[in-house]
Amino acid sequence: MKKFRFPLERLRAWRRVQLDAEQSRMRALLDEEQRVASRREALGLEMERARAGFAGGAAIPAFELAALNQFSIHVESETQKLKNLQRQVRQAIEQQRETLLAVRRESEVLERLRRRRYEEWRAESDREEENLVAELVVARWKAAGR
Repeated sequence: MKKFRFPLERLRAWRRVQLDAEQSRMRALLDEEQRVASRREALGLEMERARAGFAGGAAIPAFELAALNQFSIHVESETQKLKNLQRQVRQAIEQQRETLLAVRRESEVLERLRRRRYEEWRAESDREEENLVAELVVARWKAAGR
């Protein structure tokens, strides 16, 4: 019996490479989303610490209030930019999820087809082996009968 050969093996391998690449892109996007969320959280904590520094109830010089106000404006601006970036990253993740799903489906179709072809080849191989054994038994039986 000839060795099993799947005619679409190169395509199957290529789909596997594509799937790995799309999974890597997804991991990178998820990492980016985490970085943006961490930065937003850090900004919020910085703002809380700055405000807490003024919670003592003592008289606060005007230049420090102005600095806190400027910092507050900066934090709000950065927070808005990070919200927009986070929204963009989430949209990219959603698109990547769809792409990944499509590539995974294509890869799985080829995997199932390969498995089915292998099972067919294996069944044919088993039939050929059974026929060969049967022919050998008949040949021995005929040779022993003479």
